[in-house]
Amino acid sequence: MVRTDRAPRAPRPGAGLSVPAIIRLAPILRLEDLDELRRRGRDVYDHGTFRPLLQEEPIPVVVDHGERATGHVREFAYRAAPEGGTWCFAHCLLDDPPGWLRRGTPASFESVLRRTIDLGGIEGVVDQRVTEVTLCSSSFGAVEPLARVEWVGEPSKDSPANRGAGEIPSPGVRIRRYSGSVLGVR
Repeated sequence: MVRTDRAPRAPRPGAGLSVPAIIRLAPILRLEDLDELRRRGRDVYDHGTFRPLLQEEPIPVVVDHGERATGHVREFAYRAAPEGGTWCFAHCLLDDPPGWLRRGTPASFESVLRRTIDLGGIEGVVDQRVTEVTLCSSSFGAVEPLARVEWVGEPSKDSPANRGAGEIPSPGVRIRRYSGSVLGVR
């Protein structure tokens, strides 16, 4: 009998397993949500602003904005969150996840070349390049209180990260409609 009522354990470093994860990052600007976002005092992001700095390089997933990558972002997706509103989610593949990684672990990201506009008390980000996604340990706080790991999958040896060199497809950013259909890949 397989127990499914507990979170999967992160594999030991060097175990040759990869773990898929979905990380909620930031709210996306929708005009119908603007008053609520102003009330909360949060920055908001324009749809499609989550893009890599360099198209050829995957965006690394790190711990506490550190140097060592524990995985990479495969794509960004935009969809509704349980608390309401549209959010950007990073679909990641973690090759060396920390042992404390669980659903609900705080998360963050770092970006450069950020261009913003004033939306009457909150900042609207209309362009940026994401340089990393961060898993935050208990000693490191996330700026966005609802940014967190939403899902951690089972470790797998069949993951694309475990294929030979040259077999991993480019982790380009998929541009999606709200309905989920893919418009293109950058």
